[in-house]
Amino acid sequence: MYDPFTEDPRLAVQKVCLCVVSETLLTAGSAGQVIVHQFERDQREPNINVATVCVIGDCESFVWRGHSALELRCGRRDSKLAPGFQPTCIVQLQPPATCTSAALHSEWQLYEIF
Repeated sequence: MYDPFTEDPRLAVQKVCLCVVSETLLTAGSAGQVIVHQFERDQREPNINVATVCVIGDCESFVWRGHSALELRCGRRDSKLAPGFQPTCIVQLQPPATCTSAALHSEWQLYEIF
């Protein structure tokens, strides 16, 4: 059951792309967040690239009336990521609109998000 006081709709995952050849997983969410995961068999230190991408260009008259972006909170620096799919890149789209499509071509290291 959905409870608007305890659940944040911005955390919803909208699109998932998986490449079994390169062991890459791409997830895109409803608050404009895109996370690229790489499968690792061992623990490793967190090394996550973070970027913000403006998808509307230079439009001063544009006013975003949707929900706000998620705030990125990094864990402890002395912790290690467990084996499995580990995040390698986080992209926040501005404005934080829902991702409606995503594609992954790992041979060319190409990720496409709309």
